[in-house]
Amino acid sequence: MATKKQRWILGRRWPVIKRYLRRLIGERSTPGRLAWAVWAGIVVGALPFFGFHYLMAILIATLCGLNRPLTLLATNITFPPLAPFVIFASIQLGSLVLTGSWMPLSIEQIKGAGPFSFFQNWMIGSVIFGVLAGIPFALGTYAWARKARRVRAGRAGEPVS
Repeated sequence: MATKKQRWILGRRWPVIKRYLRRLIGERSTPGRLAWAVWAGIVVGALPFFGFHYLMAILIATLCGLNRPLTLLATNITFPPLAPFVIFASIQLGSLVLTGSWMPLSIEQIKGAGPFSFFQNWMIGSVIFGVLAGIPFALGTYAWARKARRVRAGRAGEPVS
């Protein structure tokens, strides 16, 4: 809820803004679409295109008819504390797919490597990592959304599907 000061600043526009935000958050919110939105967001978030994740997520969510706020939220799989682990896993998966073995990495190797020495491994591995990491989150979102829908329908006295 908005504070008194926020309502004063926004004036008569506050009800319109509030209605728009509710509509945006609730858009395309069937359990299946929410699950696909989370999965797509995680796949996009795992890609090595930092700075373009939000643009890519909004574009994909809009084109595929997914919930845009949830897709944007799911792209944050590479937030700073988790990013090194996601990048490392992506490089290792890419190496496994391209060469058939894990890439032996040491601190000296990383320090001596150029910025694009692992890019091919990282690119291929990030797609695989995103697809695999997105599955449990999508399934969890689907289960949560179905349960929330049943609870909401039960409270409203509607038949539960």
